[in-house]
Amino acid sequence: MTANLRVVDAHYPADFERLRAVREPVFVIEQHCPIEEEWDALDAPSAHALVLNERDEPVATGRLTPDHKIGRMAVLADYRGSGVGALIMEHLIAKARALGYPELALSSQVHAIPFYERFGFIADGPEYPDANIPHRMMYRPLPATSPTGLIQFDRAAAARVTAMDLMRAARHRIGIASHSLDAELFDHDAVIALIKRVAMSGRGARIQILVEDVTTAVQNSHRLVGLAQRLSSLVEVRRANRRADPEFGPAVVLSDHGGWLRRPDPTRFEGEACLDDRPRAREMWLSFDRSWERAEPESAVRALKL
Repeated sequence: MTANLRVVDAHYPADFERLRAVREPVFVIEQHCPIEEEWDALDAPSAHALVLNERDEPVATGRLTPDHKIGRMAVLADYRGSGVGALIMEHLIAKARALGYPELALSSQVHAIPFYERFGFIADGPEYPDANIPHRMMYRPLPATSPTGLIQFDRAAAARVTAMDLMRAARHRIGIASHSLDAELFDHDAVIALIKRVAMSGRGARIQILVEDVTTAVQNSHRLVGLAQRLSSLVEVRRANRRADPEFGPAVVLSDHGGWLRRPDPTRFEGEACLDDRPRAREMWLSFDRSWERAEPESAVRALKL
């Protein structure tokens, strides 16, 4: 359904009627939020986004406030489950990145937490009521991006959300090279959901994982190890050797959409990435493929008993 939809910037109050056509049916009518609380002083200075259908009718919206919060996420009932919410989230995250925001926050209804986790948000703090609906605060880092699109990070959380951003854009192939499957990066339900989506995306789908030492991951029931066991024909794991392979060393994540992430020292989280850099990604894929051919199937993963 998303093929017939497009995301556009909206401006308050010029686009008030189009914003109202989504927000009031969702929040005021469906969720019984007081109308006097629906429109507030943050609407005027916020950046708004609208999803329009093929008839230019608004079907979803969201806003990015000056205090770095995403909010007022709403999708009309007929369009839920079609990927429309993801269009809004990606648009607002890109807007925040362009504005140089270092972090994003949002107040999520408890039932929607898994949706926001797909975009790197982590729930933090207790539940609280908002318009008589249980909520929790969620946060995600937004690593700095250069004018050329280069993203730089130095912490695990920032590396993880950057890897998730490029995995989310992948169509049918993801490549991962890691010393030990860094639990801080890959042992998360939201990360596994993104990898599984690509693995199950259809004919030709392929997840390739090069790892030097999988022992700790197996002993700790790492989620990615479990996925590789369950989807052994789609998620392949091979054992690499830095001493025998001069090209295997840095930790990388690659997608077939042109995204790449590289950590020169695989034991640290400092690194850089780009979400759309096809020439560099192509070079890194060629190096990855050569290492893949030199590597051996990882029997410790294949033999794992669930």
